[in-house]
Amino acid sequence: MDNIVNTFYDEIKDRVRESEYFTEERLELKPYANHHTIRMCEIAVIKIIKSRSKAGVRLEAAKRFLKLFKLEDEMETKKSDPLWAKIPFHKNIVERFFENAKAVFEECYQEGAVESFGCCSRYMECSNQKKCIHPDIKEAQGCIYKHNLEKGRIFYGKNCTVNGNKSE
Repeated sequence: MDNIVNTFYDEIKDRVRESEYFTEERLELKPYANHHTIRMCEIAVIKIIKSRSKAGVRLEAAKRFLKLFKLEDEMETKKSDPLWAKIPFHKNIVERFFENAKAVFEECYQEGAVESFGCCSRYMECSNQKKCIHPDIKEAQGCIYKHNLEKGRIFYGKNCTVNGNKSE
């Protein structure tokens, strides 16, 4: 089983690595007693489970990502497990996991939690443009100054609306 798991994970990793958001920390293979879980941006996405089938494993995918993996028609569900869908371990289905791994990873990245911070080194440019200009949309979600800008509270630069901070 370990060989199948590692091969599957390595291929997922190769596909996800193409994303501009990829870092080693954002993709993880987590081992458990009878299965391994692939986590993307701390979200469990795929389970590789030991089974008695010919392949020796079966796959499960988090139901909320089935559409992105293009696997809605391939799933088998149980009422007892509302979050996961069983997926047959066939070459053409496995290929769909690989082909769509980057899109799923990027969705997980967008959904994941963001750490808050006051502002970044671009605060003066943001002030002058009256909006956040951070190139990473996801990271910018954590910018507290961005929320002030959106409410018209500009603390720096030529558009300063708060007394005492005007500078060009």
